[in-house]
Amino acid sequence: MSEKSDKAASLKAAADKHMAKGQWEKALSGYRDVIKLLPNDVRSILKAGDCAKKMDRKADALNYYDRASKLYEEEGFVVKAIAVNKLMLNLEPDLDHVQERLSKLYEARIKDSPAPFISEKDASVGEDIREPYPRTELFSEFSQDEFMAVVKKMEPIEVPPDTLILSEGDPGDSLYIIASGEVKIYREDQAGGEIWIANLGEGEFFGEFGFFSGAKRSASVRSQEETTLLELSKARMSSIISDHPRVEDVLFRFYKSRILDSLLAISPIFSSLPRDKRRSLVEAFTYRTDKAGSVIVSEGDIGDKMYFVQSGRVQVYTERDGDRIHLAGLAEGDFFGEVSVIVGKPRTATVAAITDVQLAEIERDRLMDVVNGHPGIIEAINRFIQMRVENTISAIMEYRNRKSESGLI
Repeated sequence: MSEKSDKAASLKAAADKHMAKGQWEKALSGYRDVIKLLPNDVRSILKAGDCAKKMDRKADALNYYDRASKLYEEEGFVVKAIAVNKLMLNLEPDLDHVQERLSKLYEARIKDSPAPFISEKDASVGEDIREPYPRTELFSEFSQDEFMAVVKKMEPIEVPPDTLILSEGDPGDSLYIIASGEVKIYREDQAGGEIWIANLGEGEFFGEFGFFSGAKRSASVRSQEETTLLELSKARMSSIISDHPRVEDVLFRFYKSRILDSLLAISPIFSSLPRDKRRSLVEAFTYRTDKAGSVIVSEGDIGDKMYFVQSGRVQVYTERDGDRIHLAGLAEGDFFGEVSVIVGKPRTATVAAITDVQLAEIERDRLMDVVNGHPGIIEAINRFIQMRVENTISAIMEYRNRKSESGLI
């Protein structure tokens, strides 16, 4: 690290301490000194804006935020730029140039193909290390009017390090986009310990499962470092949908894809897939809803699709001598239909919906394109096929034993 960088790091640490104590003037002075050394240090520019805002120096705060926003736009940090622009609009709602900037940001960064950028941490020290800029899948599905409507309703939230954002069991009344920083998703075990699920970074979502399903939060979220979020509440979403009905469809499609991606990530068959391959596989699925009591696949039919249960419950059974033999009950995260799809033989069982059920289905040809490139998946599927064949044989033998004992055979 250069002498300049060493000095800047020392100044940042001192300014951070002043800010933590609420000493806004001293903190602002420290961040200004950092900016003199590293003019593109976006974090220090933002912190200077925060200090000015705390001291009710609105014009100074807007100048710092405006500078940070331009740097983020130049570097391609879409969500960060949105968050800073929202901070500016919260201070001064009638800033026409900020509205225009958001519109141009949509045209240049959302609709067009991604361009390389210099990552923020490297730009501050002048290193030219390029990588694809973080994209938010959701934004790319919106029209410009829809994008502007959603952005207008989002609220920026600044979260200190190691802060609980959501608790398991809370109502699911908001979804969040990470503008900067990192969060940890986890659950608590029976002993009160933490079960780690995932870490999420810039451009990623959380909170959408409870938001769309109406269920309580199934996990807790804690900031790993200083984090800026964009929050969209259900109440604000309702007002957007009244003017832009398609937004609801876009969000729900995104939600279903996220559920499926999560199911594939923990699937005993597909968990070995790299994330990019898993996302490609998600795109090959289509979605359907079946009512309680309906038959999804019938024993003896040609098997041309495999299914994942996204929500609800199904029953797997076979029939012998007019009697139904229960083979399995499946719920969220389970899959079926893989035997006939892989083996190329007719269905070996019937599957019917016990409750209303949301399913993701994939055609045999699309599935085999993925499977053929990953031998480990074939091995996992073959293990499950063997296990299910054994379970079927066991269930039929038990049925025959019961019939024999009752004198019917």
